[in-house]
Amino acid sequence: MDHKPIINIPSEDPAVLSRRERKKRNQKFTIIRAAQPLFEEKGYDETSVSEIADAADISYATFFNYFPTKDDLLRAIAHVEYEDLAEVVNLRFSPEDSVETILLGTLKEWLEDSLKNRKISARLLEIVMKDHEAPYIGEIERLFIDLVRLGVERGEFKEDTDPEVIGCLICGLRQEIFIFDMEDLIERGFRQIIDPIRA
Repeated sequence: MDHKPIINIPSEDPAVLSRRERKKRNQKFTIIRAAQPLFEEKGYDETSVSEIADAADISYATFFNYFPTKDDLLRAIAHVEYEDLAEVVNLRFSPEDSVETILLGTLKEWLEDSLKNRKISARLLEIVMKDHEAPYIGEIERLFIDLVRLGVERGEFKEDTDPEVIGCLICGLRQEIFIFDMEDLIERGFRQIIDPIRA
């Protein structure tokens, strides 16, 4: 990246992690990557911890050293999704791009990833419908809220815009499109949210 990041992604600096911490982080990532295709192929509930451990080339007991439950693994997958999306913002867009362009591009990327990983996304959405405070979805909402806030700070959106409301509306639009397979709604829905707040 040859420009200042648009958003700051809180992350661990590998340079300051001990060798043991780096090894643990890498193993967690290996388990996450092994689980994703299994969840997509078989479904979350139908995939056993034993199958995930086999795919990650670890023992059944070792799995629990990294993730106390399968739900904890799902949370970790959602966190990686957030990090990937935040990285897209910083790598695909430049600070000169309008916030509107960044928001729409990020929304499309999130939806594309959700459709590609439909079973995982559906399971996460199911959890969010039961518990809106689920922290792993909150990270993605926070990303959109921060981008809207940036638009207000830059003067692209009206001063009285509530970034939290607009960020949540954009996330809600994604949920609606995802649930009902209405991809043609992206541009129209996005316009309905953004046009009224343009400065």
